[in-house]
Amino acid sequence: DESFEVTEVYILSILDWEMGASAAPIGVPTLTPSRKPTSKPTTAPKPTTKPSTIKPSTVKPTTYHPSLSPSMNPSVDPSVDPSANPTVGPTSDPALVFLQTSPSYKVRNGFAFCAFTTSNEVFVWGEEPYGGALTTEQATAMDGVVVTVVASRFAYAARTADAYMHGWGAINAPPSDVHIQTGSLVANEASFAALTADYGVVAFGSDVNGGNVTDSARCSGYKTQLASGVSSITATAGAFAALKTNGEVYAWGNVHTGGGVSTLTTPALNAVSKVFATRTAFAALLSSGGVVTWGDPYGGGDSASVAENLSSGVIHIVACRNAFVAVKADGAAVVWGHPEFGGNASSVVNELTSGVAFVACTFTAIAALKQDNTVVTWGKAAYGGEIPSDKASALSSGVAAIYHTNRAFAALKENGQLVVWGRAGHGGSPGAEVEALLLSGVHTVCSNDAAFSAIKT
Repeated sequence: DESFEVTEVYILSILDWEMGASAAPIGVPTLTPSRKPTSKPTTAPKPTTKPSTIKPSTVKPTTYHPSLSPSMNPSVDPSVDPSANPTVGPTSDPALVFLQTSPSYKVRNGFAFCAFTTSNEVFVWGEEPYGGALTTEQATAMDGVVVTVVASRFAYAARTADAYMHGWGAINAPPSDVHIQTGSLVANEASFAALTADYGVVAFGSDVNGGNVTDSARCSGYKTQLASGVSSITATAGAFAALKTNGEVYAWGNVHTGGGVSTLTTPALNAVSKVFATRTAFAALLSSGGVVTWGDPYGGGDSASVAENLSSGVIHIVACRNAFVAVKADGAAVVWGHPEFGGNASSVVNELTSGVAFVACTFTAIAALKQDNTVVTWGKAAYGGEIPSDKASALSSGVAAIYHTNRAFAALKENGQLVVWGRAGHGGSPGAEVEALLLSGVHTVCSNDAAFSAIKT
């Protein structure tokens, strides 16, 4: 693993891809990134620009932090071949100085960074073809009015205060005459989608990955069905699923990641209350408490082995990287998906029949916090799927909350102790000196992809 820290703006980015991701999804430009990424951020506007008249109190910036947690944003995994020379701008650069002194929100894709501040200004840097640079026209259009930024693997999209969309990086331009709803802009690996002012769907990007809603043979009638009445959009790595207010679902994009399935083709997809997504599959929770799944079988799209347990009583679904966990009203947890990514819980099945209160996931392991304040884990041992013998006693009682990075877990106990396990480079083994500090007094824990932070009394 390689960790590159841009100390001037306090960003930690882990650019590795241990699971062997493809170089680029179908339909995405395969331009090899520069070996010499830009060394200074492109700014829009420059730090000397007067503050925006749009006050943060009236237009609250909304950040969709790209995450390898598929339930939020499965589309922005780091590159398998990160740049050999990470971007490190000089501390004298005015843009970086401005970022140091102004509250800001950071977003990243596989090759570039974007930061936008509470005064709605945007700064980008990194691999220029993939979002690390803005044209003059783009910078001017977003000057002090950006309220939302999301990232695909190769590009960025933003919503401005006037409700228009803007895109940059390896992506075609979004429609210039469409207003979109606040908070509705989502991304997969190569495309973006959002809700229009009329609660229809607008998409742009790779056609194969859902960048265009068309009435193809597999998606007949979609344009009419998705013109209005849509309440939310959920994304896998290569497809989108739109949930309508009448409980119908329409998914489009790459068929291998859940595209081409709808209420029209699958009558069971009716009276849906919410849609969840791993990296390559969808799961729909029905108002009846049943579950319908589709997409890549190894990503959780095939739930036949646990179908009987998913027919009723489900109240929530947790989407991990390539596995799902359904929590039932009686506290039982039902697990399915890729066996090497936590989709096989046979080793602890008896401990999941009741009392499950909360579920957290790393890349390839899952942890359940039970109502009796104990912890149950399964999946890849190195990523937290097995509790070390020297931590077992501490996790056998008194656990109040669980947190995770991509490869490690942390459990906060009622007595203020924080117990960590999993991969060392991702917070699972901070060393004896730090672990001694975590024995008591911890009251707040935060995590990102690769690290934990703890606040003590």
